[in-house]
Amino acid sequence: MDHFYNRVPKVDGFSKISFWREDEIGIIALLSPGRLGKETIEELIKAISLASVDDKISGLIITGTNGFFSDGLSVPNRIAYADFRDYYQNLMNLIFVILSFDKPLISLIVGKAKNNGISLALLSDQVIVSENSKLIWDNNEPFVLLSTISFKDRVRIEENGLVIKSLTVKEPNALGDGYRISKSILKMINPNSRKYKYQGYDKIIIEEEINFLDFYLWCENK
Repeated sequence: MDHFYNRVPKVDGFSKISFWREDEIGIIALLSPGRLGKETIEELIKAISLASVDDKISGLIITGTNGFFSDGLSVPNRIAYADFRDYYQNLMNLIFVILSFDKPLISLIVGKAKNNGISLALLSDQVIVSENSKLIWDNNEPFVLLSTISFKDRVRIEENGLVIKSLTVKEPNALGDGYRISKSILKMINPNSRKYKYQGYDKIIIEEEINFLDFYLWCENK
């Protein structure tokens, strides 16, 4: 199964991610370094929406490539306020699409996940992490993607850094083992729990938007 890690297919209509199906599982691979720019977010929304209406897909895995899951947000240093608001709205649209996705969703982290790359993974029903992965939060990004609540529930700080409440797979076949675990637990996952977990998420978004607007002012003054 690790063949797709080394040979991610090029798919028409996608340039920042790849999206295909292995058996009954849809796979979204963020292309390294997986930074969440506007185009990447739009392609994630498109792929998840396609997976939701594809009867051949019973569940979805989000993963990365070349040692990265996601390196976090991608916001230009100099950006007009209107563009910044548009970017933030795209993030909110991604949250809505993920919470509305009515099939199991699993994040498979093999390599580095940083800042809101971690937040993206935490929106999944289940996170699978390879033993050599690096999880980094360096406070250079605001909390978005509902991380103000998901971090409290699923992340703890230890001497060696952040640890996510997750399943662990070993190298060197982490991706293949992660796929097999995903396949075995798909029927055990209730995707409705995603909606219940984030009930009232509009209030959480307001809190995160304050953080994001503070971040905008910080970028403006750089």
